[in-house]
Amino acid sequence: MISVDTLLSKCRSVCSYANKSVGFAQALIDAQLKDDETGQKTPKYLVQDVVTRWNSAFLMLERFAELKEAVIDVLDDFTWKEKVNVGI
Repeated sequence: MISVDTLLSKCRSVCSYANKSVGFAQALIDAQLKDDETGQKTPKYLVQDVVTRWNSAFLMLERFAELKEAVIDVLDDFTWKEKVNVGI
């Protein structure tokens, strides 16, 4: 069983890396759009929490859950998993 602190720490590191790396953010967008035949889907970005906002951790986890499949697809690539360094 994973603790809440560990979950938040891992989500923060992925979100932080997504905000810093254009390549990772683009890979995340590509993973979201790969099954979109209509071309109408708008990609979403990961939301990083902010210490001074009381609900930002909840919003970060909520968006992470929405993009779960795309994040897993991107982190399945060993080069991204190594660079993000979340220990998944």
